[in-house]
Amino acid sequence: MLQISEIVRKTEEMFDLFNEHFYEGELNRPAITVSPDGGRGAYGWCSINEIWNASGEKYREITLCAEYLDRPIFELAATLLHEMAHLYNLVHGIQDVSNNGYYHNKKFKETAEAHGLAISHHHTYGWTVTDLTPETAAWIAQQPELSDIAANRQTTLQIKIKG
Repeated sequence: MLQISEIVRKTEEMFDLFNEHFYEGELNRPAITVSPDGGRGAYGWCSINEIWNASGEKYREITLCAEYLDRPIFELAATLLHEMAHLYNLVHGIQDVSNNGYYHNKKFKETAEAHGLAISHHHTYGWTVTDLTPETAAWIAQQPELSDIAANRQTTLQIKIKG
């Protein structure tokens, strides 16, 4: 039986694990949500502002797109680490994107690569093509609690294509 709360719990645990390993626990956990991509074509995003308020505390949000949750754990981990690099830069006042949040600059690349990712250049979106370094992939492979999420959201378009 599908339980979205279990998917969110799993992604929160991934955040905590990655935060401890790659950021020495420095990042406050944001609200982590699973949502449709809304036509963005993105695997996820991090809110610029603190858009959640809970008991007077404010939080940013990392969204993982529901259509892409069932990718291999290494790809999902790369997406979460990508968004965590944005979160780190936001907390530290580092401007890492332009063009309405689409173009990733070298500051993003530097932060992401300092925290377990290999970043290459895309001609339209800048330094955004994200892969795990071999060291990060090996470390993730050694984490028994990390496994694929066997669920995704299908859009009408995906159903028509697959059907």
